[in-house]
Amino acid sequence: MRFSKLIRVALGKAHLLKGAFDDAISSLEEATHHSPENRLAWMALISAYGSMGHVEKAKTTLTTLNGLQNRDKLVSFTIAYAREH
Repeated sequence: MRFSKLIRVALGKAHLLKGAFDDAISSLEEATHHSPENRLAWMALISAYGSMGHVEKAKTTLTTLNGLQNRDKLVSFTIAYAREH
């Protein structure tokens, strides 16, 4: 089944919210593959990895996201920022 780029992210976030972390990771990894500029997909994927205890994958993904942010001169996303907001 082929989903639009936005549907993949929405599906991943829905899985994340209901606690289906494996499904969330699958959907969000696909979303980041098909739409690597989508920061919301990267943020949700970091959350999904963290929820599953995949700390190294979450850190690596955070580095990728911050690379996008720095390239576009946007504020970096940090774990402290995520906790605060």
